[in-house]
Amino acid sequence: MNDIIITNHNNIKEIFREVISEEAYKFANWFNSKLIDQDKTLTRKQAADYLGMSPSTLYRHTKQGDIKAYGIGNRVYYKLKDIHDAMRAIN
Repeated sequence: MNDIIITNHNNIKEIFREVISEEAYKFANWFNSKLIDQDKTLTRKQAADYLGMSPSTLYRHTKQGDIKAYGIGNRVYYKLKDIHDAMRAIN
């Protein structure tokens, strides 16, 4: 069933303000989550899975200097930002 809404100019402006404010807030949260993800570190296995390659292939790319790796003790980590930076267009 169709509803008819009767309102005035000021009510419409307030409704638009509320909707736009809510959507801007959602976008800001989404954008901030993407920025935070860039600082995320991955283990060797997580990085290989993320890239869809074997750990030995990831090791080869690391040794060739294609992808930066970081270590603490005998543990190896990769920054998500560095993984994205290492990827380049092929066409």
